[in-house]
Amino acid sequence: MNPPRATVASLPERRSVGKERVVAFPEVRDETSGTAAEHAWTRAQFPGYQWSSRELFEDKNGRTYHRVTLTDARGQGMTVYFDITEWFDRLR
Repeated sequence: MNPPRATVASLPERRSVGKERVVAFPEVRDETSGTAAEHAWTRAQFPGYQWSSRELFEDKNGRTYHRVTLTDARGQGMTVYFDITEWFDRLR
C-alpha cells in the first residue's frame, strides 16, 4: 500500500516531546485504513525501522494520538506521533 496523503505539523502544547511532529491523514475515515496508513507511511519515511511500540493518548483539547516508537537494526529509536482523532474508534 502506498501511504495516503499526509500532513505534518508541530505537536500541540509541546507535550514535552521536543521537536517531534504529528502526522495526520486527512482522507482516512476508519481504524482499518488509519492503521494501514500509519504502517505504510512509516515504511516509506523510515525504511529499515520496525515498530517497537504504539501508545494511545488524548490531549487536553480532546484530540487523540498514537505515539509510535520505531527501532532500526542497530537499536536506534525514534518516535512518531499520529493524530488519529478523525478516525479513532470508527470501524469500516
